[in-house]
Order: sequence, then C-alpha cells, then structure tokens
Amino acid sequence: MASTINKKRARCAITNADKLAMIRMHTEGQSFAMIARQIKRPQSTVRTIIKAKDKVLHSANTTGTRKRDVVIEEMEKLLTIWIEDLTSKRIPLSLNTIQSKAKSLFDDLAKHAAETGQPTTECSFKASAGWFCRFKKRAKLHNVKIHGELSSADQDAANSFPDYFTNMVLEKGYIAEQIFNVDETAFFWKKMPSRSYITKQMEAMPGYKPAKDRITIMVGGNLAGDLKLKPLAVYRCRKPRAFKNIDAKKLPVVWKWNSKAWVTRSIFVEWFHESFIPEVQQYCAKKDIPFKALLLLDNAPGHPTELNDLHPNMEVIFLPPRTTCLLQPMDQGIIATLKSYYLRRVFKQAIETIENVPEITLIEFWKKFNIFNAIQNISEAWKEVKQETMNGCWKKIIPDYFIHSDCIDNQIQNSVEECVELANRLEIEVNIDEMRQLIVNAGETLSNEELIQESTLEALEDCEGDDNSEDVPCSSKKNFTAKKLELAFSYMEKALSAIEEMDEDEEKFNSVSLNIRKEMAIYKETHQQKKKC
Repeated sequence: MASTINKKRARCAITNADKLAMIRMHTEGQSFAMIARQIKRPQSTVRTIIKAKDKVLHSANTTGTRKRDVVIEEMEKLLTIWIEDLTSKRIPLSLNTIQSKAKSLFDDLAKHAAETGQPTTECSFKASAGWFCRFKKRAKLHNVKIHGELSSADQDAANSFPDYFTNMVLEKGYIAEQIFNVDETAFFWKKMPSRSYITKQMEAMPGYKPAKDRITIMVGGNLAGDLKLKPLAVYRCRKPRAFKNIDAKKLPVVWKWNSKAWVTRSIFVEWFHESFIPEVQQYCAKKDIPFKALLLLDNAPGHPTELNDLHPNMEVIFLPPRTTCLLQPMDQGIIATLKSYYLRRVFKQAIETIENVPEITLIEFWKKFNIFNAIQNISEAWKEVKQETMNGCWKKIIPDYFIHSDCIDNQIQNSVEECVELANRLEIEVNIDEMRQLIVNAGETLSNEELIQESTLEALEDCEGDDNSEDVPCSSKKNFTAKKLELAFSYMEKALSAIEEMDEDEEKFNSVSLNIRKEMAIYKETHQQKKKC
C-alpha cells in the first residue's frame, strides 16, 4: 500500500502590482467574489488586501522615493519658467548661467519663506552638474539647448541643412505652395524709446510696466509667399477689459491665453488642429493642388516633437539645434518687418489723433491705447508684408526655390527711417539705432523678485484694464455639465488605455491609474449631482 505523501502547497507571493490591481477592480465596483475568481485567489486574501488599501497605496507611492525639499521644488518650478522665458526670447543659455540662477533663486526663496512664515528648507543646496541632469529630466526640458558661455550658432549644421532640406523636398514631391514655416516673437506692444518723455512719465505711474506688457505673436506662411497664415496671439488673460462686448472668435488673430503669455505645447497643438490644418486645406483646394504640407519649425519648448503623428497629410521637420538665428525663415527679416510696420501704424495714429483733436496729448493717447488696438494694428501690419518679402526669407534655407529679388533689409531700413521721422513729429527723441533696437528688442530677463511674485498670481485674475485702470478678474464663469464631464471621463479612460498598451511596468501603471481615479472621484460625485438636476 502506497504511503500518502503530504506536499505543502507552493507559496505564491502577491506583488504590489497584484494588490493594486485588486484595489482598482474593487474601486470600479467589482465584488470580492468576482475579484477572487479573476485572480484565482481566496476571497479572504482579497478582503484583507482591500481592507488595507490605504497602506498598500502609501507603500506604492513611497517605494524607492524620498520627499523632496519644498523650497527646492519651488525653486525648480520658477527656474523652469525662467529658462522657458529666455528660450522664447532666443537668449543663449549655459550651464553656469543656470546653476547661478538656481542658487540665487534657492537663497531668495529660503529667505522669503522665513520672512513670511512659510515652510522653510532643512537642507543646503548645491547646483551641481548631477543636480542639473536630474532637474532637466524632471522638468522635461528636452528641446532646451544648453551650451558653454563662448558657444555660438552651429555654423556647420547650418551649412549642411539646406542641402538635406532641398533633397527631402524634391524626394517627397513638395512644391513651394506646400512648404510652411511659423515662428513666435515677444511683442512689447506698448513700449516706447527709453529716452522719450512719454516713457519717463508713464514709468512714473504706479504699477505701470511698459517694457513688460507683452503679447506673444506667432506668424508664418508658405515658401511661395502667397499664403500668410492667420497670426496666433497669446496674451496673459482670456478676456481683457478692452474686449468688452467683443467676441474673441471674431478677432483678426487666433486668440489664446495663459498667465505667462507663452506659446505652450497644448496651445501649439490646438493651433495646429484648429487653425493651421483648415487654412492649408482650404488653400490647397482653392489652388487645386494636393492637400499636404511640410511644416518647418525650430526647437522651441512649445513645439511638440510628436506633431508628425497628428495628421496623415502633415509632415513636420525641425531645424538643427542652435541654427535658428541662421536659418529660421521668419527670423530672416519677416518678424522685424512686421514690428516696424506695427510701430509705423501706431505713430501715424497718434499724429492723426493729436492733429484732429488738439486737446488730446500724446500721453493721453498712449494711456488709452489698449490691447485691442494693438491686435488690430498687428493684423493690419501683417497684411502689409508683401508676397516677395515672404518668399525672400527662405533664401538661406532653400535657395533653389527663391523667386523674388526684393531686399528685406532695405524694406526694414526704410520702415525704421520712416518711424524715426514720425517719432520726431511727435517730439519723441530717438535715432536710427535706437529705433532699430526698439523693434528687435526681446525684452529683459525675469528677476528673482518677479518670478516669486508671479508664482503667487492666479491666471484668471490677470486681466488688462482700460485707461490705465486696475486689473480686474475675468467676468466669465466656468460651469460643470453632465455631458462635458462624461466626455472628459471617456478621454481619461482612452488615455489610460493607450498608456497601458505601451507601459511594460504593470505595477507602475496600476499605481498611477488607481491614483488618477482616486483623485477624480470628486468629479464623479459632481457628475452624479449634475445628472440628478
């Protein structure tokens, strides 16, 4: 008779990923029995894990991580803003410059926290090269190019790129009408020459910062020069007081906003879908040419690298790093021409107003000049830019397609001289060099004080007042609706599903998705309330 051998059942460890999966299924409404059947575990085990879910979640969130100093986190947030601001202004960045700014920001934030009774730092900070590598990864500064103090534009890359670009255009069969470029510029729409009496008097007014009243404008067009795209304007609030009773959708620009007045990645993607693609499609249909386009961009932080995946008829190519000033078409005189035409229009309007209404002074005209007036002038100035000028800006990057011989430099010089003449009629003291500098000036860098102050401002309260009045909150209100919430939840689930298909780390995905659903629970409750209404 064979003896009975008792074998112990092999112990199967439960990983954090398994535990998180159980908690997720329970959060989605599945019973203990259903979960146990799916994962082939006893119900008692499932109940024990669900009961201890807070401990499991805490363990998943803290495993392999340590809490970072609050002052360092705030410093890195402000440092990211500072880097993006310099990048948008085409100001070169070096590792030494960033390290020095990080250290000074940390010291000022620590001092500010101590003075205001906020949580203070418990550690020292050294802006080491190792810290910078980790910071760059955390801040996702993939498109920001850091180089040495003495580095200059990459002339070798600039020399070789035109041949590469031309060969690609010929190989893929693009014609001049289908090749596009866009670029952003900081537009200080209410800035006057620094030595003018108007600037000195306006600067004396409390809270007035003419040099920093900025709007970002993005302009572009095709190589043929016969399609100038509708400008994109990004301001610091959604609806300024100057837009009272004005529908932003009917403005002569694509109107967007954020608290920093920058072209962010999300704004660029919205513009790409809502404006660029429809304009190109309509243009191609009108010209009776195939609907496709090649868009040339530089490596600005607001230009997403995944644009090639957004539309089958659109191809995006990026300039080599550190070649923007040498190759970027819109930088080869188009933006300077636009700004000179804008300033010329403003001076002409000031002269006409003062001559027709003698009791109005230049100071009074300038105080009443608002962002709506600026938008109108930008649009009209953009219309003045000629087709041959738009084509001429491509001369360096694709000379074989260069058609017109009009000299952009001569146009800018003539416009600058005319601006000086108009300024003199307004008794504004300025010479040719100062006027040219005013037109091309990118503005000053943000100080530590400005960064710390701006970090406390709410974007929705950052609206422009007319007649130099105080800023007021935007009047429009946001409201939840059951339909829009349902749409938002569906987007969230699609996004999580897409990420789950790509992520090999099941434990990490379960932890992230569970936390997202946990944080979204408050909106689920709002959705239920809206459905009952």
